[in-house]
Amino acid sequence: MTRRVSIIYGLLVLLPTLTVGVVVAHLLRSEANRIAEASRLTAIERGRAIADVLQLTVFRVQDELSEALGVVPANAADQVLLSWEDANPLVRNVFIWRKEGGTALPPPPPGCTREEASFLLRFDALLSGRRAWRTASATRPESHGYEESTSSFVKQVRQLETSNKSMLKLEPHTWGEGARPTGWIPWFMDNHLYLLGWIEAADGGGVYGVELELMALLSRLIAVFPDSKATAGATVQLRDSLGRILHQA
Repeated sequence: MTRRVSIIYGLLVLLPTLTVGVVVAHLLRSEANRIAEASRLTAIERGRAIADVLQLTVFRVQDELSEALGVVPANAADQVLLSWEDANPLVRNVFIWRKEGGTALPPPPPGCTREEASFLLRFDALLSGRRAWRTASATRPESHGYEESTSSFVKQVRQLETSNKSMLKLEPHTWGEGARPTGWIPWFMDNHLYLLGWIEAADGGGVYGVELELMALLSRLIAVFPDSKATAGATVQLRDSLGRILHQA
């Protein structure tokens, strides 16, 4: 009898303990899931913030080059653009296109280099007039709104402005009233992205501009890419259009 009472008493003590243990285990699993989900959402927000900063860097480079194109003297556009091609690492190719007469720069084959011939072939749809410059230009997507939360990244980006403007060696020039149409065209060919910036000539008779050197742009993106401390707990990768890793933290 005493043994039976002891067993019953033990079960009465053990069952609540097991119940409490099951509840605690369930709560621990729920808390672990909550922490994991919070970490996932934080990583997503961090990734969007980094993407915004990289996008901001590209836009600033484009804006600076567009501003530079706007002060190119009309009577010396070819000399100025060619000097950029030689001295500015952000400029891969330059061009001048007229509504009457077509492409004036670079010259057509056989008077052009292999790189210039590739450029003419790559953008033939624009240079031949089959595609309109304005309709081909991209509209900027809206920001995710993380500029304030990534102020340390943004400050680094803004520091690029001075170096780029000094590299362009701009001379003051006034075009008079009214802003001329300008834009940037993302161009895909053979699974590769190219960026072409253009501005309408002062006389409205054509456009001129530059093709961005993406490797130089990449160096600027890497300069504002967060370090391993800022990406703790996650791996952040910058990939090209083919999925190849260009840089990671």
